[in-house]
Amino acid sequence: MAAAKRSIALPEGFTAMIRARNFHAAAPMVRMQLDTALRVAALGFVSDPHAYAAAVMEGAAVYKLRDDTGVRLTDHRLLERLVETVPWITTVYRDASAFVHLRARHLWTSIAAIEEAERLVVFQISPCDPARVTEDQYYDAVDAFYQCLLLAMDLILGGMRQVTGLADGPAA
Repeated sequence: MAAAKRSIALPEGFTAMIRARNFHAAAPMVRMQLDTALRVAALGFVSDPHAYAAAVMEGAAVYKLRDDTGVRLTDHRLLERLVETVPWITTVYRDASAFVHLRARHLWTSIAAIEEAERLVVFQISPCDPARVTEDQYYDAVDAFYQCLLLAMDLILGGMRQVTGLADGPAA
C-alpha cells in the first residue's frame, strides 16, 4: 500500500515541477518512482515474498535482505535482476540518479549561456531552468517518469496478487 501511495503521489509533484520548468526538482522524482518499482520487484526475487514484505513493514532496510540466490538486495542487484525483463531501466536509473547526488549534471540546468569567443559561462541561479533547456529534454523526463510509473504500478499489482495468493488474478 505504501508503494501504491508513493506511486500515485509523486506525479503531482513531478507535474508541478515540470510546469515550473524546475528540472532540478523534477528529475529526482523519476529516480524515486523507479526506486518504488525496484523495491516492489524484489517480491519476485526472494524465496519468501511474505517474509520479505513483513521485514520491510518492520523497518528492515531492503539492501540488508537477500534474494533467492543469497545475494543482498542492493539497488545494483535489483537493477541486475529487473533489467532481464525491463532493459531500459539501467539508463533511466543512471540518468535520474545523477540528479539525486550533487554532480556535474547539475551544471547542465544551471548554465544559461556559453560564450565561446570570450570563454565565458553564464549561470542562472533560480528555481526555473534557463531557456537553453529544451522542450525535448522535458519530454524525455516526462516519458521516463511515465514509464517508471507504469512499471511501478504493474509491479505493485503483481505483488499484491502474489502476496494474496491471486497470482493469475481472481478466478472467473
